[in-house]
Amino acid sequence: MNPAPTKTPFRILLLTALLGAFATIAHAAALELPRVFGDHMVVQRDKPINVWGWGQGGAAVAVSFNGQSGKATVAADGKWSLQLPAMPFSTKPLEFKVESAGAALVFKNVLIGDVWLCSGQSNMESDAGSIVESDLDLPQAGLPNIRCLTLPLRSSPKPLDNFPIEERNPFYVELKGVWKVSSPEATKSFTAVGYHFARIVSAITGVPIGLIDNSWGGSVVETWVSRATLETIPEMKIHLAHADKEAAAYDPAAELEKKMGGWKRAAEKAKAEGQPEPEKPAVPQSYTYRQGFPGGCFNGLIAPIQKFQIKGVLFYQGENNCVGGTARPNLYVKTYAAMIPDWRKAFNDPDLPFGIIQLCSFGEPCDENEPEENMLSMASGIREAQLKAHLKTKNTGLVPTFDLGHVQMHSPLKRPIAERAARWALDTVYHVKGITYEIPIMESWKVDGRRILLTFAKGTHPSSPYGMRVAPKGFVIAGKDRHFYPARLENVAADTFAVSSDFVPEPAAARYAWGVHPVGNFGNRFAPTPPFRTDDWPAWIDAPLERNGPVEANPEVPTRETAAAQAWQRKTAAAKKVLEDAAAREKNPKGEKKPQKPKPEKKPDAPAQATP
Repeated sequence: MNPAPTKTPFRILLLTALLGAFATIAHAAALELPRVFGDHMVVQRDKPINVWGWGQGGAAVAVSFNGQSGKATVAADGKWSLQLPAMPFSTKPLEFKVESAGAALVFKNVLIGDVWLCSGQSNMESDAGSIVESDLDLPQAGLPNIRCLTLPLRSSPKPLDNFPIEERNPFYVELKGVWKVSSPEATKSFTAVGYHFARIVSAITGVPIGLIDNSWGGSVVETWVSRATLETIPEMKIHLAHADKEAAAYDPAAELEKKMGGWKRAAEKAKAEGQPEPEKPAVPQSYTYRQGFPGGCFNGLIAPIQKFQIKGVLFYQGENNCVGGTARPNLYVKTYAAMIPDWRKAFNDPDLPFGIIQLCSFGEPCDENEPEENMLSMASGIREAQLKAHLKTKNTGLVPTFDLGHVQMHSPLKRPIAERAARWALDTVYHVKGITYEIPIMESWKVDGRRILLTFAKGTHPSSPYGMRVAPKGFVIAGKDRHFYPARLENVAADTFAVSSDFVPEPAAARYAWGVHPVGNFGNRFAPTPPFRTDDWPAWIDAPLERNGPVEANPEVPTRETAAAQAWQRKTAAAKKVLEDAAAREKNPKGEKKPQKPKPEKKPDAPAQATP
């Protein structure tokens, strides 16, 4: 029997409330900086250093760092900000000191270098301690010029001005919200792609690298875009209204009732089997904003750090926009393209370098002999949107990854991805002499009789392995019936190639490396050719608002039924050709060419008669 609840005297309740109020006031008046500032941090070189925080209204604030100083006065709302002048990089550990109203904050072991934001979802979040060859990498990870700050995961309906600290991620069990110096132990929890990127860039340039990792597994791209920008995208309006309605309608009692039904069944089963009763479920008393809420991650994971100067961004995301109830590749084209200028505005840098890491392959590898099934993949729509954003947005880099996939969604092959990203940055951001990154992107095409001519970026010299000695794979071609067939490829001039098929006499479109885990062996020494298509035929239907809701029909979009019919047609045509070829060989087993009858000699025309 539970003891009867004791009554708390009113005066104690009142005293507790007053103490809590005084504590809140004292906290608001105390000198405080956002938690992006801390021991072991890296501050961005060659840009004015923004410093901001909170304090006692009217109090003076003094900041000193690396021989430079700045002053400010705390406004009535408790906020203050100032700028220190830009400084060159420094590998010397420095102190960063802030003083106000008799209080002082001193951050130690601070370096000046380049800060890269590592963002996206779980493939960016994957840690350096769990990838292929981490047993060889980690013993070498004593690199004091590489630091990492992993942000606690927060999604919010409103922009936050700070983030919490000392929170542990249930998946990777790591301390978040504090800067860490690279060491064999600490690096285990660093973002794998970010760490290997930093390791290469720092080793070649000598510049300290600070990583800010705010990636969140399962996040969709629209959660990374600000609400103000999302509202400018017409196709997003119904999704915003739906999300707001869901949040407003949250009923904790109803949610608990849903969970209790399953708990009761589990409890009855446990009792019947003589097992302990499972723990009763609990639900939050307010709506939980997660990584699917539009604008939520921008508010919780970009807004708190947007004043902190950075060098560039590596963004690795896309899985949750091509699978399940959030698979909307048509919408992704709009939201992904809007995200890059949105972040550049937030960080007040219109030319902020932005590395686009394409969606990696996952699931069973595609069968190159079954192109109809491959054409249905929504993953191809995500990669296409990422390629389009790169081609249309200046100062971006594209890192193709489909060749580094895995059966499960989280490929352990992170080092090669980081190496490609580092090569892009070293070439186009750092301009290191002797290092280039020129990937063979298809730039133009035209129909040429029974074939389509594809021209790739000038000077990229793409080929299949061993200089085309291995047959190119992954190319398909279709006529106006939109039925794709496996195709052959031949080099016709410099960076121009012809794609064709005996089954498509009048070609209209070609595609390459299409599918969730596509076949494709065409590229150059830097990276594979990014998946592409020459057509703009409707290819996908976005998932409905309601999970398992009715899907809007579009007769132009291929389905599994139409793909099966096309596959039967292709196999029938192939079988017919085999029989025709066999019959031709039977009639002419030696393959001798029929002698051609000599053409009669043409008599020369009689000379024209002169007119009398």
